[in-house]
Amino acid sequence: MDNQENFRKTLGKHLKIKREELNLSQEKFAWDAGQYDKNLGKIERGVKGPSIQTLFKFRHTHNLSIDELLDDVKADLEREEGDD
Repeated sequence: MDNQENFRKTLGKHLKIKREELNLSQEKFAWDAGQYDKNLGKIERGVKGPSIQTLFKFRHTHNLSIDELLDDVKADLEREEGDD
């Protein structure tokens, strides 16, 4: 797995964790931010990465801390790197 793909998958995993902490379905989380749930599903699976605009919408709609999200991703990637 290349670095970009690994980053997308890890970011998607942590975005899903944040969504689940809010007890929201993919559909509700996405639609509240003006996004499609299928798009969110692809992001959560790491098939595609979110745009900055999409992250901005999630931040404002759900009070999601992008700093915290990226810190969690960074810690996870560093942990994986240490396991290699």
